[in-house]
Order: sequence, then structure tokens, then C-alpha cells
Amino acid sequence: MLDGKIVVVTGGNQGLGEAIAQKFADAKATVWLVARNAEKLEAAAQRINASGGSAKVQACDLADNAQVKTCVSNILAADKQIDILINNAAMWIQGDIAGSSPADIQRVFDVNAVGNIYIAQEAVAGMKERKSGQIININSLAGIEADKNWPIYSATKYAMRGFSEALKADLEGTGVKVSDVYPGGINTNLYTNAGLDIVDQPWMMQKDDIADIIVHIASQPADIVMDHVEIRKVF
Repeated sequence: MLDGKIVVVTGGNQGLGEAIAQKFADAKATVWLVARNAEKLEAAAQRINASGGSAKVQACDLADNAQVKTCVSNILAADKQIDILINNAAMWIQGDIAGSSPADIQRVFDVNAVGNIYIAQEAVAGMKERKSGQIININSLAGIEADKNWPIYSATKYAMRGFSEALKADLEGTGVKVSDVYPGGINTNLYTNAGLDIVDQPWMMQKDDIADIIVHIASQPADIVMDHVEIRKVF
């Protein structure tokens, strides 16, 4: 069902994003990896291509709307359409409100919410024209269960939850599907990228398992949507 599909994965240069891209490539989709770091993008694409997949890259700061427009335009020029958009780009921020600087707050909102909204805005136009397509927003349980230890991160995830719900309503009857995925903690470099020594904890799920779930969501028949999926670790 995914053979030949064009799939765009934001934050696809590492961690969960790369795992998702690899799984789609294994299913014979063409994957576009989108992130800021061109060097990491190329390295991730090389790993996917070396495994027999088809991966392409577009370096883009998703918080820059002009760059997002150019990014999507380049993808469409090369492959004509976007069948599936995986909004996966995210960064972690921890600590109470008093300890969060305005610059930190702005950046995490830009990465976790604003940039994903920008690229969805660009991708959805072609999907509506074709009456086909899917946007999968990788959210977090923090977008359902707020925690005092990461209020800003939770706020960004609640923002994406609200956007997803509104987008579903807006696209009802168009043939374009919107799915929200709310995983708990995953064993990726999300935390180490934020400068925290948090790796391979018992409460973490494995990124390949989450990636398999994302592919399963995208593999449903055209008239079926898994539109709200919560993923939790069983202890």
C-alpha cells in the first residue's frame, strides 16, 4: 500500500525521524528527510539508501516560512506530490517557568509547533486538490497530561494537539486524513540534544517500535483513519 508513495519526514535526520523514514523506505516509499542540519541529513539518507531504500534530503529551518515554501516547492518539483507528511520535528525543554528564557521559549515553540504548522499548510493544498493524502502529527503524552517539570514543552504539544483537531475539522470530507500520535518517552537523542544525561531508561520505549506503529497508521485503507493514537509503556 505504501509502494511508490512520497513521504516527507520532518526531523528525519536522526532519532525517531530517521527510524520512521527507514521503515517507510523498507515499505518501498520514497522518503524526503527535512531538517536544518544538512550534514546529518546526508548521513541519514546515505544509511537509508545503503539499506536499499530511496531517501532524498531538503535542508530547511522549519521556523522560517520562506524556507518551508522553498522546501516544499523543491520536493514537488522533483516528485510531483506529497502523499504523507510526518510532522516529527521536536526539541525538549525542561524546568519551571521561571527558569525558561524568552529565547528558549520561542525556539521550542518554533520547532515543536510553528514549523510543523508551516509545512502542513504547504503540503495540504496539493492533498486537497487530489482528494487524497495524510498528515501524521507526532505529538506526545505531554500534550494530554501536562507536567509541572516541563510546562513549556507541554504547552507546545497542547498547541499541536489543538492544531491537529482544527485541521481534522477543516479537512473533513476532502479525502485528506489527519492523525495525532501521542507517545510516551522514547529512547532517542531528544534528551541528550537538550544537554540532559537521560538515556536508555526503563520507562522509555524503543524508536523502531514507534516507527512501526506510524507505518501501520499510514497503511490503512483510504476510508479508514486512526486519528488519535496514545502509545504507553507497559510495566
